[in-house]
Amino acid sequence: MKQTKLNLEMPVSVPANMPHLNTIKVWLHVAQGVLILLTICVVAPVIAAEIKYYGGSQPGPNWTLFVAIFSCWVPVLLVYFPWTYDRHNKFRRIGKFCLKPRTNLIFCGFNSFLWAAAGIAMTVHANNESNCNLDSGLQKSDSNYAGTWTAQCNCAKAAAGFSWTTCVTWVATLLCSIIIFWNEKQLIQKNLREHEMNKQQTIEEQQRIQVDDEEAPTAVMSPPPVQHQGGYYEDEEQHYEQTEPLHAPAQEMTQHNTYYHQSPAPPAHQHFAAVPADAYQQPMPYDPSVPYATPVPPQSIPPPQSVPPPQSVPPQGVMPMPQPSYYANTGHQF
Repeated sequence: MKQTKLNLEMPVSVPANMPHLNTIKVWLHVAQGVLILLTICVVAPVIAAEIKYYGGSQPGPNWTLFVAIFSCWVPVLLVYFPWTYDRHNKFRRIGKFCLKPRTNLIFCGFNSFLWAAAGIAMTVHANNESNCNLDSGLQKSDSNYAGTWTAQCNCAKAAAGFSWTTCVTWVATLLCSIIIFWNEKQLIQKNLREHEMNKQQTIEEQQRIQVDDEEAPTAVMSPPPVQHQGGYYEDEEQHYEQTEPLHAPAQEMTQHNTYYHQSPAPPAHQHFAAVPADAYQQPMPYDPSVPYATPVPPQSIPPPQSVPPPQSVPPQGVMPMPQPSYYANTGHQF
């Protein structure tokens, strides 16, 4: 028959160097339940003997019994319901509530205080000699008195020991709860810091993308780099408005007739040969007898050899046109 091993591990975040911290805490709760039952078993005879022979019990045993009964359900609450929720998915609300480190911290701290008070009260009661001395009158009237009273004295001392042991286990579980609670807070702070860093990185990335989108049109309108003869490049930091002013004067465009040939204009600073003085005739004298007669000087055309031929090279910016003889010889008509 296959034996199943009892596993009391819970889904609780623990430090990396203490992987079994929560398991130790669970076993301490189991020990608390056992010690509480033993404390009840040894305190009850003390209270019963005092009630039987004196008509009432003393405050020390009464307080210890109250603490034991009041705290007996806490280990069950902190162990059974989380284990059932983790293994069988039952008692979800109460299981989640008992798994929280804050809940364990409150219960363990409160019960540590209660059991410390019970241990003090029971120790004072057990060390009181009057609670262990025999009454001679009761010995004569009841033969069982001596044995019963001696047993209750021993039970009181045992109850004091169990009370302190239970208090120590509660303090140990309190320390475990503090460590688990502190580790959970550290994880929460770490997650918050990571969340803030991721959020800040996201905001910076969005701002960078927005800046890139705003700078993209400027990059398109910028002129290309100029290559110099030395081989290096230089960016021309000029805007479109600087290269072409808004109020620039309109340039006169020379219209050319594509159907008729226009003689090319002579180039600038062109010097012609000097015309001899005898080529011109003297003007006629003015005759007042002839009304409304304006003397018109005779004009003479200089000889062809004195005038240089026109330049055949067209100026820059004017498209060269064929001579009219070209259309006459080739037969093209328009």
